[in-house]
Amino acid sequence: MGSTEEELHPMFQDMLRRTDGWRPGENVSSLDFDFMTRHPAMSVLFIAVTTVAAIVGSIGNFLVIGAILSYRPLLRNKGNMFVINLAVADICITTIVSPMNMVGVARGPRFFLNKVVLCHLLGSICTVSCLVSMLSIAAVAVNRLIQICKPFVYHRIYTHKKTLIYCFALWGWAIILDIPNWVGWGGHTFGLKEMGCTFDRVANYGFTMFLATMSIFIPMTIVFGCYIAIIVFVRRSRNEIRKFGKESAIRRSSTPKGGTARKMSFKKDDLQFAFILFVSFLAFVLCWSLYMVALIFDFKDRWPKEIYVAGTILGHTNSCLNSIIYALGYARFRKGYIIFIRKLFCLKTQRNSAALNDSKYSLRYTSKVTGPLSTPITGRSRVLQLDDNPISPPVTTPLTTMCRHGNGWMR
Repeated sequence: MGSTEEELHPMFQDMLRRTDGWRPGENVSSLDFDFMTRHPAMSVLFIAVTTVAAIVGSIGNFLVIGAILSYRPLLRNKGNMFVINLAVADICITTIVSPMNMVGVARGPRFFLNKVVLCHLLGSICTVSCLVSMLSIAAVAVNRLIQICKPFVYHRIYTHKKTLIYCFALWGWAIILDIPNWVGWGGHTFGLKEMGCTFDRVANYGFTMFLATMSIFIPMTIVFGCYIAIIVFVRRSRNEIRKFGKESAIRRSSTPKGGTARKMSFKKDDLQFAFILFVSFLAFVLCWSLYMVALIFDFKDRWPKEIYVAGTILGHTNSCLNSIIYALGYARFRKGYIIFIRKLFCLKTQRNSAALNDSKYSLRYTSKVTGPLSTPITGRSRVLQLDDNPISPPVTTPLTTMCRHGNGWMR
């Protein structure tokens, strides 16, 4: 272990010239900061909240992924691939970044003195995961916009293969944005105010603003623009429905292919899901707003440590909120959680009843059906669609093969 500044890695040479601003003028090397004794209340609060958020976030995001993979109405929705992308990014935070942040609080900067590569990797994982989270939220907003406003081109733009490519592209773009931190334009460091390895916000203010623009301002503009366009489209469509509703005879004669009212009925579930995703976006913005404000305006690194600690806690807590928001606001995810848990423990589930009980949200009829509609129970010859695809037994999801026993398929 190097004992002089010349023997230290440049990352820690820069850190020696900084302070966390907690005790100005003290004669203590920043390498020897012991956060647990330096400010015990803040450190204990940080570890406690981060621990709860990491546990809840890990379980919740695994539930999100499992629900989508095991519940067919969620699996068929291609936009949920971006939700999986978001959940994977959150899992990187809750299982890697948050635990190592707690190590940084408990052990201090000296723990990483001979683990420079580890600190770089942690900074990259944190940066890339946060970037992918915001980019995935923007991608799912675009997906909802096209699904609701341009349904006729949606299935050409969002095939399963193309959507998977889009998801990988988000990770690739986030990694590209983090490369300057490895080549000297920006940097990774042990943040004395964040008490963990992260991207070096004061190494190069120009790069900090570039990263903020590419990862915050542009995605936020896209998200707000998409949801404003959705609101305008929905209001215009509802006005058309009211206009046609004044004279039902005119409405029937002028809409032989299903009509505006029927088209709107097809999109109620899409609108509900779009609203839940917008709530998830607002939660992301609220949780990260304090840290982002400090990132942009505290370019001389003079703001008190409490702001950065609070911003880091709130930001990492966001990783545990999405699964809760989905469960509270979207019936399909609640049902998906239950089905995934039952399949995980190989418990019996009622496959057909699960689909029928969710018919309020998931069953859609084509506009070509003119006669009495039949259900899977009364007859299977009619065209009955689940998210624009026929129901075809048996339903196979990635988890069903794990629960096959000698007594046949689980029900």
